[in-house]
Amino acid sequence: MKKILQIVLVLFVFSSCVDDYQDANPPRLLDGPAIFSVTVSNDTIEQGTTSEVKIFVNDAPAGVDSVSVVDLADGDPAGGSYTISDFSGLTQGDITITYTAPNPFAGNVEILVQIFDAQTDQNGELARKSSVQKSTTINVFCNESTEAYTVDGDVLVDDFGSGPYSETETLTIVTCVYQYQVADITGGLYSQAYADEYGTSGRAATLVHNPENDRITWSGVSDQFGGEIVQDPAQPISNMDANGVITVYWTATAYGERGVTTYTPN
Repeated sequence: MKKILQIVLVLFVFSSCVDDYQDANPPRLLDGPAIFSVTVSNDTIEQGTTSEVKIFVNDAPAGVDSVSVVDLADGDPAGGSYTISDFSGLTQGDITITYTAPNPFAGNVEILVQIFDAQTDQNGELARKSSVQKSTTINVFCNESTEAYTVDGDVLVDDFGSGPYSETETLTIVTCVYQYQVADITGGLYSQAYADEYGTSGRAATLVHNPENDRITWSGVSDQFGGEIVQDPAQPISNMDANGVITVYWTATAYGERGVTTYTPN
């Protein structure tokens, strides 16, 4: 009888240990969903138009719960918009994102995608495990136009008392980012008198108009003597007036040439 009681006791203890182990160690969550690939139907699009970004979901055992889409330009929000195809309960297959590029805009947009599943934890609460974030890039462009301008160059300081200059130039205009590409920001000094004497060439520049304050800025224009051509601090701020006339007050930092160049639409 004593032996029978011992056997029953051992079985009871063994059974209790198993139950305690199961209570303390609930089943682990499934692995997070996996994105196998991200492809884009057209990686170069015009501002304000669309391209399809396709996510192929390789494995989402609990079904896809939600999709995260972020678009960035140089690390900042690009400002585009998107719609997503129905993914209810998807465990494997394609999710299509229809992305609309911002307008106005020109440049590269990085689109980051991530999916979250619908599995729940041992308490029945949504766990939303996520995939590894993946990305693709779309280049957004805007159409360029050309327009004839009268260019007047008034040189204030140079080696020869040059100018004034006047000629007609066709400017390339990138409207969506308010850019005007000019052949010689000096209005003729570097492309004419200085070209003959020093072998310089016209100082091409991209003038950028800020429509909020009508200021004109530019950057990275060499003066060919080891300096730059910049906004002249002794003159008014370069600007565009209500008639679209651009006035640039410039100076060359190497030897101090200065002038005023005016671009008037014809």
